[in-house]
Parts: sequence; C-alpha cells; structure tokens
Amino acid sequence: MLQARLQTLSRLPEFSRDLGKLMSHLGEEREGKQVLKDGRHYDVEMQGEDYTVSAKDGRGVLCRVENGRVLTFELSEEDADRVGQAVQELEKRVADRQKKNARDRGMEY
Repeated sequence: MLQARLQTLSRLPEFSRDLGKLMSHLGEEREGKQVLKDGRHYDVEMQGEDYTVSAKDGRGVLCRVENGRVLTFELSEEDADRVGQAVQELEKRVADRQKKNARDRGMEY
C-alpha cells in the first residue's frame, strides 16, 4: 500500500503539468482562478501553481497544492492515469484541428 502511494506521489510533477494543460484549454476564469466544474470525474480550481482537485464520486478533495507544498494527496493511479489520458486526447484534438486548418488554407504539414 505504501509502495503504491509513493509511486503515485512520484507522478505529481507530471500530474501538475497535465492539469495545467487541461486548464489552459478547458478551464474558465472565475474570480481570478481557472475553474473546471464541467469535468465528468473531477472539479478543479487553479491559480498559478496552486490547485485543488476534488472527486465528483464522493471522495472529496484528492489533491491540494499551495505555495509548492502538497497539503492533501489522495490521488490513485487511476486518477493520475485518467488526467493523463484526457491530456493526450486533448492534444490529439488540437493537432487534428491544426492540420485541418492548415489544409483548409492550402498548407500541408
């Protein structure tokens, strides 16, 4: 159990990067924060490097990072994987849209 928690915790920098990518595309500005409340599995609030991720399945706050300090960390491997997969899907959609726009303008990649 402890081994699994440490392994998931080691993914925190990657998770934070992925979360930032998602928020830059899907988050909306509210009261000086980027907020994502429309997610299927999570609610996210992010302001700079600080963020809070809450599960919609009743588990509550899964991860809270403030001033570079991890205050709450209850992410499972499945949670980290789910966010990573969402970023991959988003990046694929963005790349496909860019290729389509380039083709529409007569340019090829």
